[in-house]
Amino acid sequence: MQRFSSRLHAGLCAVVLLQVAAAAAQAGSTKASVTPPFSPNSANPQFILLTNDDSVTQGVYNALTSVTTGRKSLTGCAAAATLFAVGRRDWGQDCALVKKLYNAGYEVADHTQNHISLRGLPYAQVEKEISEGRRSLAACGIPAADLVGFRGPLLETDVNTRKALSTLGFLYDSTLLEETSGNSVSRSLSQRVYPFSMDNGVPLNCRWFGGIQTCSTSERWPGLYEIPVWNLWLNKTPYSMDYGTGSNAYALLKANFDAAYAGNRAPLPIFVHEPWLQEGSNLAGLKQFVDYALKKPDVYLVTMRQLIGWMKNPIPANRLTPEGLGCGKPGGAYGTGKPGAVRAQSSTPSSSPKPSPSPSPKPSLPVAAPGGACGPAVGARCPINQCCSQYGYCGITAQHCGAGCQKTYGQCNK
Repeated sequence: MQRFSSRLHAGLCAVVLLQVAAAAAQAGSTKASVTPPFSPNSANPQFILLTNDDSVTQGVYNALTSVTTGRKSLTGCAAAATLFAVGRRDWGQDCALVKKLYNAGYEVADHTQNHISLRGLPYAQVEKEISEGRRSLAACGIPAADLVGFRGPLLETDVNTRKALSTLGFLYDSTLLEETSGNSVSRSLSQRVYPFSMDNGVPLNCRWFGGIQTCSTSERWPGLYEIPVWNLWLNKTPYSMDYGTGSNAYALLKANFDAAYAGNRAPLPIFVHEPWLQEGSNLAGLKQFVDYALKKPDVYLVTMRQLIGWMKNPIPANRLTPEGLGCGKPGGAYGTGKPGAVRAQSSTPSSSPKPSPSPSPKPSLPVAAPGGACGPAVGARCPINQCCSQYGYCGITAQHCGAGCQKTYGQCNK
């Protein structure tokens, strides 16, 4: 059983969508799995999810914009974040700043009206807390139709919360903790569970967290997604939110990112609160990490609803565009969902030298499907502008086009 740090406890602190929206969300439901949409793993983008809980104050605004402003993926997708904001104003909530961040591409999501634990409360009170929180955020000028996400205060939750979210037409919840060392669906840091729809229940091991959460595989919430609060680890210590302190914040985020990027590329969480952002060198470590991550191909800092949009309609990394993903759209909304042209190679900084020309693939060999098996074992070459990795799969990432490229069976040059 995980023991929560005092840091986590210290930091944690009606508008109804049309039912047709909830019905539409059922299309493209996703089962809980560690298997990514595309094979090999490197064919999938690596998403990073930056969120802040509680009120949007001037301090939160300054900290988050210092992380996202001017930072982009190698394909030009502007970095964004998600704000789980309480409804009450006496916590320092600044509606003008909430609306400003919404217009800049941040997502605004519900964190209840009064920031109280919902676990064990009667259903009517749970629904009231959630709906009033959303109504208050709408009064800040956020369109009700864009308030589609929720996270429970103190990460305490039970079936009544998910029942209320389903009834109120929410798109997703992000409250359930996920153990990542093999005691739940996730197998390891490199094989974490992907977000999933709760059409067929909740398979996470909620019992692991000592009773602050309950969930069951018998629950059925069609169209409602769960984006887990994954445990991250450093030096055998788990962190559910507010990761590390001072100098080790960067080390923790980097180690967990590297495991994900080299693994199944499940989204990497950076779920924090204002006290963590303001403490010591945490913010500097976070910005250092974001700079490190965004230098790598196919890495995106996105909102929760953009992630769900991609989960419902996956696009391989080599065809994902800022327009398709919705980068920069007000409220962090998903984009067109349309794939772009296949990129001949993963984007790299303009100062990077182009690789030397490689031999053309043998014309006599059959052509594999994009991302399919290739090489001498199957007797197939890759489509034009894709290289056959040392593991026998076609693609255009650095892992395909680097030293392990079987150039006889495909090459990455434009």
